[in-house]
Amino acid sequence: MPKLEKVQETLVIPLWGRAKISKGPSPILSDEKAVEIVEKLEYDFSRINKRFDMFKAFCWACRAKILDDEIRLFLKVHPRAIVVNLGAGLETAFHRVDNNQLRWYDLDLPEVIEIRRKLIPETDRSKCIARSLFDFQWFEEIEKGDDLLLISSGVLAYFPEQEVKGFFLAVADRFPGAEIVFDACSRLGLIAGNRALRKSGIRDALHKWPVGDARSIAKWDPRIEVVSQYPFFKHVRREKGWGIEVLIKIWLYDVLRISRIFHLRFRKV
Repeated sequence: MPKLEKVQETLVIPLWGRAKISKGPSPILSDEKAVEIVEKLEYDFSRINKRFDMFKAFCWACRAKILDDEIRLFLKVHPRAIVVNLGAGLETAFHRVDNNQLRWYDLDLPEVIEIRRKLIPETDRSKCIARSLFDFQWFEEIEKGDDLLLISSGVLAYFPEQEVKGFFLAVADRFPGAEIVFDACSRLGLIAGNRALRKSGIRDALHKWPVGDARSIAKWDPRIEVVSQYPFFKHVRREKGWGIEVLIKIWLYDVLRISRIFHLRFRKV
């Protein structure tokens, strides 16, 4: 396993969160691949343990579980779907949802993909693409089909609205019928999230795009339709083993609409 420098810490933090919850009591997620990587990686995780509490780790694991569920629902209808993980980082979703038929692409910047290939090797049905999601050349690097699902885990919120809009319209042009599932925070969530990031020492990767209601995105173009939107923890089964503090924070998170899950479709016209 390669050593990672501090500059790649933002890649490691969600991985740590998924592994930590997977090994804890009443786990919401079973991510054996994340556990395997964390146990073998030459990295000082004690710093992350000090800076992020159990609830934050729970949020990362829960987000992965929610997107896994959305992917599995899509695969029931499209078992040979093409799935593109936008800003994949060190996400291990393919190993959790693989139905032995889907075609999978992990998209991220070249420096990230270089690390990813060392830690999470490609397979015959899971490939890496070393490009920015705004470099639309990647459109030509994936298989063609009417069963395309894009997923984005904690990525789109880091870009200005106009950049995200441009990306959505480009997808609508190139992949009519495609769907996308992603998470995004409200304006209150953006403020609270950025405050927490600064407090933890992360100042060069802050949220820029808040979303209160998916209907505001649908107004960008008539081809964009809302399939569903719901509070982050709405479909998460509560477990007493998580502790009262985590359960209270879950309740507040949804009551205050800190973050939501959005599922959109780019309609054919």
